[in-house]
Parts: sequence; structure tokens; C-alpha cells
Amino acid sequence: MLANKIFLGRLFVSFVLLQTSILGIARAQDGLDDPMYAEDYERARKIATNSQPVKRADLLLVFMKERSNMHSKIRDYVNSLLLQDLEKLGKQSNHAALKDYCERALGMRPLFGEVYLYYGMALKGLQKMPEALNAFAKGSQLRSPLKTRAEQQLNALYRSSHKGSLVGKDKLIAEARKELQKLEAKKK
Repeated sequence: MLANKIFLGRLFVSFVLLQTSILGIARAQDGLDDPMYAEDYERARKIATNSQPVKRADLLLVFMKERSNMHSKIRDYVNSLLLQDLEKLGKQSNHAALKDYCERALGMRPLFGEVYLYYGMALKGLQKMPEALNAFAKGSQLRSPLKTRAEQQLNALYRSSHKGSLVGKDKLIAEARKELQKLEAKKK
């Protein structure tokens, strides 16, 4: 039963990521006459051809850092590629690399909700439970297609580390909200 739920959860996430990627590709191909758009699109397409998640994630993060002001359609496409790579790293249990890429992504976009789910998974895999709880709590408070999954991970990990109880979880969420509000204030 639990295996079926895990399988269905992973299938759903894969479906969401595939849809996001397809939408990102379609959006990115809406031809704009801006020369930077065309240059960025070609660079993103070239990076997308790399099938190694570690290498591609690295290339995507470098691209995101160099072109922080890229067109929103290209950014959506690049984000969808990055999320696919984070998902693959999580499935491969490559927790150290996953943690590194999540930290780098959050360093550039501290309110990137989807990344908090993967960051929490990496921290959980590295046995850093308080930090994982914090990451899942943040992921559960930001709008993203993976918000529900972050909430599920938060509940499961909180229960397992608090003798089956959710008492005190509200305090953790309140602290995560405060941290996110500070990050949002810095952004402005």
C-alpha cells in the first residue's frame, strides 16, 4: 500500500515536471525579436541536450547566475530543466550533489518554492533532520506545484522525529514564514 502511494506520488511529480518542461519549451519558442532572447534560448537549448543531471544542473545554475535578467519565458524553461535534474538526483540518492545545487539555486532565487522540497530531501538523506524540516516547512508555504508534496514530507518527517505527533509543527511553520518574509523583504 505504501509502495503504491510512493509510486503514485513519484509518477505525479514526474508528470508535473514533464508538463512544466513541455510548457517551458513551448513558451520559450514563442519567437521574440530580442537578440538576447534568441541568444539565451539557444544557450538553454544547448544545455538541455546534456543528459547528465549533475553536469546539466551545473550548466543551468551558471547560466542562471550569468543571466539573472533573462526573459521570463526562458527563465521558466531553465527552471523546468533544473527541476528535472533535481528530481533525478533525488531518485539517484545523490544527496550531496542535490544539496549543493539546491543551495546554489536558493542563493540566486531564495523564494524558489520547488527547490525547497528537493533541498529538504537532500538534507533528510544526509541525516540533517532539523534543517530538512525547515526546508520542507518553507516549501509548504510558498506557491509551487510541489507545495503539497513538501507538506506531505514535512508531516511524515515531523511525525517520525516527534513520536508520531504533530504538536509543535505550527511553531516550525511560523518560523519558516518569518524567514521567508525576511527573504521577500530583502528582494524588494
